[in-house]
Amino acid sequence: MRRLALAALLLGLAPTVRAEDRLTALSQRPDFEVLRRAADGRVLAVGKNGVVLQRWDDAGAVIGVDNSGRGAVMCVWKLYVEMVGAIDACAITGQEALRDGLIEQLAAINAFVAGNSLESTSIEQLDQRMADRWSRMRGPDRVKVCTQSGHAGAVASFAKQSREEMRLSTSELLAVPRPPVSNPCL
Repeated sequence: MRRLALAALLLGLAPTVRAEDRLTALSQRPDFEVLRRAADGRVLAVGKNGVVLQRWDDAGAVIGVDNSGRGAVMCVWKLYVEMVGAIDACAITGQEALRDGLIEQLAAINAFVAGNSLESTSIEQLDQRMADRWSRMRGPDRVKVCTQSGHAGAVASFAKQSREEMRLSTSELLAVPRPPVSNPCL
């Protein structure tokens, strides 16, 4: 159940809204198209610019999958948040430029998410979610983050990208307005 609530949060969907109601409402918007209906006419899936939102289960969960070819925005957001947190929590030296570049890209992603979420999501709310995660990474999750999670290897691998390459990659990711979802994720 926690995973479903998290998926709904990342989709920007209020967990109290039934899938049928959410999908029906989206199907009425001119920027969404109906992709699949049930035999009785209920909307089962809608899409916008390569993102498909569909009913996931009988409990009313909706899942989003980014088929745009640009990447799942919330997947990248989480990856960048985790790398900044690992650099700080694990005191990974020599990665100040990478950290600064990631923070710069997170600001752009936060603006995109705030502007494209299906429910009201502010940049301040996203900033708070990042700060909360970083606090946990420096505190109770520190040992796991620094010894068991593979974060250090990810940071080292990602550090090979120049700041300009990172900027271009993020620009490509955000070039098409669409609901920010986390699937598929690496």
